[in-house]
Amino acid sequence: MNEAEPIRILSLGAGVESSTVALMSARGELPPIDAAIFADTQCEPDEVYEWLNWLETQLPFPIHRVTKGNLMKDSLVLHTSKKTGMKYLLSLIPMFVLKKVGGIGMLLRKCTRDYKIVPIVRKLRELLGIGTVMKFHIQKRLGLNPQPLIIQIIGISFDELERMKTAKEPWIKNEYPLVDKRIKREQCENWLLANYGKVAAKSACICCPYMSDARRKKQKEERPAEFAQVVQWEQQLQQLQCDKRQVGTWYVHRSCLPLDQVRFRPDPEKADQLSLFGNECEGMCGL
Repeated sequence: MNEAEPIRILSLGAGVESSTVALMSARGELPPIDAAIFADTQCEPDEVYEWLNWLETQLPFPIHRVTKGNLMKDSLVLHTSKKTGMKYLLSLIPMFVLKKVGGIGMLLRKCTRDYKIVPIVRKLRELLGIGTVMKFHIQKRLGLNPQPLIIQIIGISFDELERMKTAKEPWIKNEYPLVDKRIKREQCENWLLANYGKVAAKSACICCPYMSDARRKKQKEERPAEFAQVVQWEQQLQQLQCDKRQVGTWYVHRSCLPLDQVRFRPDPEKADQLSLFGNECEGMCGL
């Protein structure tokens, strides 16, 4: 590979869109990819990990799995302030909050950046070598206008093009092949069915508050052990004793009812709960 030629890396969520990009590239229908990176929150449904294992057997390039840890377990860790000694929880996940003063709010979202973006960028630095990244920054400071070192390929479909973002690292350039070819999610599903006879599961953490009622209902009915795990996690989160309780009680569902008491609406997925994609600031979830 020419030293000046950027490395082409797929940000792989193992969902419909990013899997389509990976397999289209493997079949020569999209430009070649050098490697893929899967950022594992350790909270994906089992079917996503099963699909990822199968996907590895179909691709001519490696998949690097990276992780910061288990998001659900990490969110249960009580932290202690060095200044005051008070115990508190980090709001890693955008939980719904039943406020003490009344009304329902939502916590800030840190999970995508901390458990997906940061581990991926760390792996990209590792693949390039720290010296290469430093050389880029030196050239940029000297006004030499160096070319990006990484082309980060992201599987956002044409019907979600509002999720496209510019890479925050100057040595990374984001590329969106499905948008460029005006390929929509439904077309991705049809392509997977036509060529492989199956479609990837939707990629999203099992505890995600953005999960629609339709998906949560399906989780409860078809994967009861997984649903029970989320119910238990919500209960553990609520039972943690902080010296200074946050603004209210945290819930997975927007109704601010215990998850096992929610009557999930059978509405079409796009009609209920908040949009995972429209509220996702980094454009990296659900791919």
